[in-house]
Amino acid sequence: MMKKRLLGLSILLFWMAGGVLYAQDITLDEAIKTSAEEIGSKLRSGVKVVVLNFRSPSVRFSDYALDEMMTELVKGGKVTVVDRANLELIQQEMQFQMSGEVSDSSAQAIGQKLGAQSIISGSIEDMGTNYRIRFRTIEVETAAIQVLTSVNVRKNSQTATLMGEKPPRNAGRTLREGSVTDDDWKHHILYFGVRLGGAPNFYKTSDDFNDFHSKLKGIHYSFADANFDWEDTYNSFGFNGAAQIALQLTDIFAIQTEFMFTQDEGEINCIIERGMSKIEEKFIYSYNSLLIPLLAKLTFRPQNISIAGFGGVYFSIPLGTMNFDYDREVYGLMDGNYTLSKEMDIETAIGFMVGGSVGLKAGPGVVFVDIRFASDFKETRFKDKEKIKAYGGNYANTDIITLESIFTRSKLPITIGYEIGLGKR
Repeated sequence: MMKKRLLGLSILLFWMAGGVLYAQDITLDEAIKTSAEEIGSKLRSGVKVVVLNFRSPSVRFSDYALDEMMTELVKGGKVTVVDRANLELIQQEMQFQMSGEVSDSSAQAIGQKLGAQSIISGSIEDMGTNYRIRFRTIEVETAAIQVLTSVNVRKNSQTATLMGEKPPRNAGRTLREGSVTDDDWKHHILYFGVRLGGAPNFYKTSDDFNDFHSKLKGIHYSFADANFDWEDTYNSFGFNGAAQIALQLTDIFAIQTEFMFTQDEGEINCIIERGMSKIEEKFIYSYNSLLIPLLAKLTFRPQNISIAGFGGVYFSIPLGTMNFDYDREVYGLMDGNYTLSKEMDIETAIGFMVGGSVGLKAGPGVVFVDIRFASDFKETRFKDKEKIKAYGGNYANTDIITLESIFTRSKLPITIGYEIGLGKR
């Protein structure tokens, strides 16, 4: 049942991330690259093409779109692209504008003069909240349409600059002559992300539990020559999944909170020996919890990379009860066993958390790896003192001892996630 729930949670988190990802329009550069890849894949290998014109209200936008389309086609290596200089000579001869409309018959004539077999033309349409970029490829000989592409492009500082409009406030772009790079993803007011992975868990038995063991030794054997030994809690690996949201106050500093699901399980083994007699004891526990941290976060975003460091405190809220099993096996002169299986309520814990992440821009957001260390300030405690019966030895008449806590918990979650920005700062 638990595995099914974890699988369902994993699918839900990635579905949320995917839904957010595909709901976003892409950048102009991504749209041109996607269109060029589709054109290259559908044309015959080695065919000679001319990128003729791009209809747009801005000459600068048209020139940029034509240059980027030619660049992407050349990088793809599947078609041969006519040099722009040759096209400009034809432009002067036939007196057409590369930012305006060109009829199919004129396009065919231009293609024949340049020795091209296919002609690519494009256009942009303002859809209000975004742009729609279209590219059409026709065959010179027959004027038959070979490829049509249509992609939605979001409005940002890059498109505003190329259109000659005022860029959005704090657009965060870098502009050089003949080059525009889109950095809008670095300047949002909110960042939402999801993560999935696992967490090695580390436990240290509490003083209360160590005192409990000492009492067990006295209960079972009052002889000085009894050998008493136990193994500390073993370290385990549990599932970890989280949703996070950060309020970006400046380009670098943000406040982040999360809802972080974690699993805990452990085992303590105790062995008491005297002569031919031996007692083996096991304490096995497991539970789930929700960590809610409040973190101060510093993020640096050079080029297409995101590097972050963070630290703060968290509250660990138990999800249900702790499953606690106690098993005692006696071998030798007095064989027997005693078992206890209970569901026990535990208290909310408080701890500290530090870590960092490294990410790479992918689509409208960032794919990142997150590594952090979390540790409770105090041991995990039961809401009510747990009573465990112990028979025999000098404590035969006082057969009840109590246990208030077991361990202090630490974690090292390692997760992979996706984060996108929402709203402009």
